[in-house]
Amino acid sequence: MGFENFKRAFSLSTTTPYNPQNKPHIFLNLMESFANNALEFHTLNINLLGELEKHFKEDFVFERFLSAANGTAPSLFYLYFNSPIILTKSKYIKTPLGQNPTQIFAKQGYDVIFITSGKGSWFRMGSFLKEQNIKVIDAISLLKDYPNAQKTAYGILDEYMYYKAYELFKTAQKPLLIIALSTSNHPPYPKVYESISKVNLSGKINEKLPKNTYENLNNYAYANSEFGKFVSKIKASDLKDKIIIAATGDHRVRDMKIDPLREKAFAYSVPFHLYVPQNYQKNLYYDKYRLASYKDIFPTLYELSLSETTYYSLGGRNLLVAPSDEKLEFAFNEVVWADNFGVYPLENTKGYFYENNTTLKDTNEAFELDEYHKNFPKSYQKLMFYQLNLRLQNAKTDKNLP
Repeated sequence: MGFENFKRAFSLSTTTPYNPQNKPHIFLNLMESFANNALEFHTLNINLLGELEKHFKEDFVFERFLSAANGTAPSLFYLYFNSPIILTKSKYIKTPLGQNPTQIFAKQGYDVIFITSGKGSWFRMGSFLKEQNIKVIDAISLLKDYPNAQKTAYGILDEYMYYKAYELFKTAQKPLLIIALSTSNHPPYPKVYESISKVNLSGKINEKLPKNTYENLNNYAYANSEFGKFVSKIKASDLKDKIIIAATGDHRVRDMKIDPLREKAFAYSVPFHLYVPQNYQKNLYYDKYRLASYKDIFPTLYELSLSETTYYSLGGRNLLVAPSDEKLEFAFNEVVWADNFGVYPLENTKGYFYENNTTLKDTNEAFELDEYHKNFPKSYQKLMFYQLNLRLQNAKTDKNLP
């Protein structure tokens, strides 16, 4: 399939259906190292989810899900700005971009805020976000409200970010989109309360994660539990029917060893958690084993919240609507992609069969690729750069930026 045909097959623009519901608030959380390679060790004796565990049982969770990239900054730009490059490391740091996912909401009357337990100076995010008309609340801002907050190497503990987000939603006068970035689950690990016991860490975990095993998993559990407490607080308030909450991980737990025979895709997988109030759950379809990745997050949020709104889909689709196009049932990461037939490391020309249709782990049994599968990753990456270049060319003449 040539690129022109590929573009037509993966149409850039999609429009949400008519939606009579009031616009909900939205909280989208990009969580540091919130990855499945650690989560598979979650058990009754090693609770790596903490307060988040009950929400995993109550809400929608997609388990066969890939992050777009394998570092925090590139993942953030893929997710929040549909960018395959780190724009703050380019000449476009001061360029106001059209068709940002956040801009789609701003045009529909939303206030947009970026909140992080880290510092706005990280990757010059503060400067970039200002050009996108996005308000920034970072660790320095949070310390003014919470002067006793425990400081970390990157800012302050995540819990204060959630305290602030809750207050922002409680006092919002119009629909509010908060995009977030957590930092506490990052080495050097800050000292946090004990969530798991060292005595319960098995030999298998220590073998898979030989470096800073307890600190790594305890901070992983802390970060998950603090997010879970935020979700619990929302659900116990009058906000529970007015807000959609979503969360995913930025990348794998890097210190965990990869089994190249079984984890070609699984090693890069992260969960996608989604809370949708009952009044927004109209004729939904849910398959927790559906293949997906970052490209599907905002299309899902758009269709749950916005009416007759046009957006760049980039092969993304609403994960809570039944599949209608097999070619869109795929997940894409910068080193591997997957569809319903198998997983495809970008570094080679083979596909690999799944262990079963509930996992991203593979059997290491290879099969030959047809032309479509051989060409797909380069065509998809070309599509990402094509749409970014289109937006950069139009940036200075776009009169509709909020």
